[in-house]
Amino acid sequence: MEYLKNNFSELYQKNYDKFFDTYYVYEKQASDCISPQKTADFLDLARYIKGNAEVAEVFGEFSDRLIMSNPSCYLESAILLNEEALSALVRFYLSTPLTYEGQKGVPQTLEKYKDNPKYHRVMELYYQKKP
Repeated sequence: MEYLKNNFSELYQKNYDKFFDTYYVYEKQASDCISPQKTADFLDLARYIKGNAEVAEVFGEFSDRLIMSNPSCYLESAILLNEEALSALVRFYLSTPLTYEGQKGVPQTLEKYKDNPKYHRVMELYYQKKP
């Protein structure tokens, strides 16, 4: 995962196939929710995407699916992120879901967790940054 993060733009530009092969291996691990840390490592990619529309779309679809299908995995992982990564995740993905299903489902899902003190950092950012 560190290889992908440390070489994000260069790998995408110079070896597109390898970039997405690597990306999807880690996405699968994150989707399986084997551990909150593995999923957090993948969610951390939110801060590396920086204007790459294609990767933002793929990541946004993943984010919408995971928060709606396994919110506890998503939130347990999100609370492990540093401030920069969590802010990017909330601002670019949770606050503005990409998919049609996510536009309705993400707010409904997060509403169920908003009073849980364990997820205070996530909810505080979400309700602050919501358009």
